[in-house]
Amino acid sequence: MRFPLEELRRLYLDEGLTPVAIARHYECSEGTIRAVLIRARIPLRNLSQARRLMFGIEIAAEDLRRWYLDERLSAVEIARRMGCSDTTVRRRLKECDIPVRRAADTPLTYPRCDFDGAEQQKAYLIGLRQGDLRVALGKAGRQSQTIRVEVSSTRAEQLALFRELFAPYGHV
Repeated sequence: MRFPLEELRRLYLDEGLTPVAIARHYECSEGTIRAVLIRARIPLRNLSQARRLMFGIEIAAEDLRRWYLDERLSAVEIARRMGCSDTTVRRRLKECDIPVRRAADTPLTYPRCDFDGAEQQKAYLIGLRQGDLRVALGKAGRQSQTIRVEVSSTRAEQLALFRELFAPYGHV
C-alpha cells in the first residue's frame, strides 16, 4: 500500500494524530504507519512528547526556568500551577537540561535552629530517645539534612514535654 507522505506528515506533525489514529484512517496496522514514518525520516515523538500532546500539558522552557531557577518554586508547586503531576515537571526539567535541586538545597518550610550543645540537655534527650522517641534522617530514600523526631503518646504531659524540648529547634 502506498501512503501520501505529505498527508502523513500533516496528520502526524501538524494535526498531532497518533500512529494508531493514522492507522485507523488508512485501515492498516500501527506498526506499518510507524515504519513508513521512519522510512520517510519523519521524527517520531518520544513518550514525554506524546503525553504532553495527549493531555495538553505544555510547559514552556523559559517559564520553567523562571519558576524553578529564579523564583525557586518546587516541582510540586509548578505542577499545581500547571495542573499536572510533579513527575511531569521533573521530566520536563530534565528535557530542558535544568539542573534539579538536591533535597538539601530546597527552601525549608519551617525555620530550624542548631542544638546549642548544653551537655545536661544533650544527656536528657539521649535518654528520652532511648525509651520514647523514634529518630530518622529526612524522608526515606532521599538525601536530607533534616533529622525527624517522633513520639506517640496518649499522655498530654508527654506531648507537652516533647513540644517544650523540640520547639526551639524546628517545627513541632
